[in-house]
Amino acid sequence: MNHPIYMVSGSKGGTGKSMVSLALVDYLSEKLQKKVFLVESDTSNPDVGRVFLKQVDGVQRLPGAALDLDKGEGWMQFIDSVEQYPDHFFVVNCAARDGSGIAQSVKLLEQSLRGLERKLTTLWVINTQRDSLELCKRYMELVPFGTLHIIRNKFFGDIDKFELYEV
Repeated sequence: MNHPIYMVSGSKGGTGKSMVSLALVDYLSEKLQKKVFLVESDTSNPDVGRVFLKQVDGVQRLPGAALDLDKGEGWMQFIDSVEQYPDHFFVVNCAARDGSGIAQSVKLLEQSLRGLERKLTTLWVINTQRDSLELCKRYMELVPFGTLHIIRNKFFGDIDKFELYEV
């Protein structure tokens, strides 16, 4: 099995997805000295791409691409990148979206990852609002493969503020 693909999502704006993506890329590339390919799919607020994909003295810090994963073409470019960089960990910083982009391409994604022997690991970032959980449930229905980890962003309050999720 090749290196995993980490998809940092949450479907809502302001939950901390970009911060988790930044920390994950930094941990993999700097602390573990792994090769990382960054996919910035947040077209309205590409903060992670601004940090890691910008050119400094004509050199890009990491290999990567800004892709519109709301369209099938973006997913095709994503799969092509995964195929071209077999020795890289992939980190996908997802935009705050309703999930329709992945819904239209989920079969392509599942089949391609199986063929490329890549495992999908989703890091789902939530706040204390109920819709964080409802959006996660929808994602789990759309993407029944891979591994899902839910990250409670304590910026929104202590752990007891998340008691809704313990039911």
